[in-house]
Amino acid sequence: ESYNDNVSESRQIQEGYFIVGVNGKTDGLSKELLEPEDLTLKLARNETFTATIYKKGPLGIKLGFIKQSTSIQIAQINGGPFEAYNRTAPKQKQICQGDRIIEVNGISR
Repeated sequence: ESYNDNVSESRQIQEGYFIVGVNGKTDGLSKELLEPEDLTLKLARNETFTATIYKKGPLGIKLGFIKQSTSIQIAQINGGPFEAYNRTAPKQKQICQGDRIIEVNGISR
């Protein structure tokens, strides 16, 4: 019996969701998933949008890379054009720590 069998369709976990927290923790997620106790997961939906960043000088971001991944994670935003973009973007289209870049100038993978 699985979680999805016992909840409404709107609460089901779907392919493409990201696990961003386990049992209230955001670090060491792999270790937490292996614990024998019940899990409380914090999930992020895979929502795609396009953002145009006007690059003038340093980007002001730190990136995270995973060898097998097809995306680049935004690890931190510290000023620069990404922060400038966020000041004028609607909340649902702002770029946040933890977001993943899947394409740049039409190039992916």
